[in-house]
Amino acid sequence: MLAQNNNNGYNLECKVTPTENGWYVVGNFYADLAISDQDNELDQIEKQIDQIGQQIKRDLCRTTLETADERNSQLVQKIQPTMIKNGKPPFTIVATFGEVKLKRQRLRNRLTGKTMTPSAILWQTSQNRHITRQTIEAACKTSQKISYRKAAGQLADEAGVEQLISPTTVWNKKQEKGKELTQKQDDFVKQVLEQHVLTKPCGVPSQGKRRIEEDTIQLQMDEVKTKSQEDGKKWNLTYTATLETTDKQCFYLAAESVELLTQQVLTYFVVLGLYLGKRLEVLSDGASWIGDWVGKLGEIEVEHVLCWYHLRTRIYQSLGALGLAKDKRKLLEREILGHLWRGETAKAVWILWGVRPPSRSDQRRPNRIDELIGYLLRKRRMIANYEERKAQGLWLSSTRVEKWNDSVAVRCKHNGMSWTAKGVLAVILYAAEQKRNKKSHTTI
Repeated sequence: MLAQNNNNGYNLECKVTPTENGWYVVGNFYADLAISDQDNELDQIEKQIDQIGQQIKRDLCRTTLETADERNSQLVQKIQPTMIKNGKPPFTIVATFGEVKLKRQRLRNRLTGKTMTPSAILWQTSQNRHITRQTIEAACKTSQKISYRKAAGQLADEAGVEQLISPTTVWNKKQEKGKELTQKQDDFVKQVLEQHVLTKPCGVPSQGKRRIEEDTIQLQMDEVKTKSQEDGKKWNLTYTATLETTDKQCFYLAAESVELLTQQVLTYFVVLGLYLGKRLEVLSDGASWIGDWVGKLGEIEVEHVLCWYHLRTRIYQSLGALGLAKDKRKLLEREILGHLWRGETAKAVWILWGVRPPSRSDQRRPNRIDELIGYLLRKRRMIANYEERKAQGLWLSSTRVEKWNDSVAVRCKHNGMSWTAKGVLAVILYAAEQKRNKKSHTTI
């Protein structure tokens, strides 16, 4: 098919012909660039060339699609001779480079009177307007970092048009993607529980310097707290987990409740072979829901390690609230953290016991030492020998899951923002999907 487009000093001629494996597109164009001010000639040339480039994409896409549509109609007529042409209604493709308007052949069965549009069936599109997968992916990706309104504006700017898709459409597509990823998780759990799938899923290759001990599965768990926009609900809690194996394969899981998350985790335990003699290592910030769940795992060999970063932060915060002189506080911090670094919880508690203020103290928080002692005693079985772990190249903190959660914090925790629980889940699941697709490349 030969096509021409003349528009404000721009002309394109292209020819599309079918090949054995696709389409052969050849053509030429010319453009008349009008410069109104020599002072910003570079900017004007760049802008106009960008606009022409987007227009060329739209024209090539339209011509190729119309050629493909014509061939689809011919194939259907060849298979069903009773089908006759019945007009060409307009159709719009929303691509990343703008809207592509074309006409698609409609066929009518002269025996039954029923009509069909072959390309609508073969391309799996609606009758009038279709947003491409690449555009949906671009909308989801862009809205990971900025608001849906800004994402819609950025997509329009990149396409060189006033509006490509509305902010509401960006939001809807992101929610649909979230539902798709959630359903994918649920389907996997169901298949494993029904023993239909027992093969290990594809994980994300780990680039971390820390290693996992042989025959060990490491689990990191955390939660994300965001402001809720749902009636009668102040906060959303989204629960997350990462699983990593000795062969440096990492799996990212998220759910709206502890029950759903732990069900996913147990499913992966089955697939990754935890119940076939492997041991489990859990790293966390020591939240009670994590400790309670780990305590119910039964006969599984488990080592629950308190994240060193959270432990150190707790020490800093507790001692900082005592109102001690800076030099004295620093010495106390160094001494206590030195013992905890070597897993000597009892020695750290003994030092704290010795500096407990009297009941009638002028310190800002006289009971803060008692609170810290109670915390260390409750977590004593989780406080490891971090010095030894570091020497062995093992993990000290739950940074894997924390960094993943940062993607939610960056997107969802700005001032004035509020979310639905499913909206937050969509953001965090899509962040995991981006990690899985990070090494995927598209070749043209």
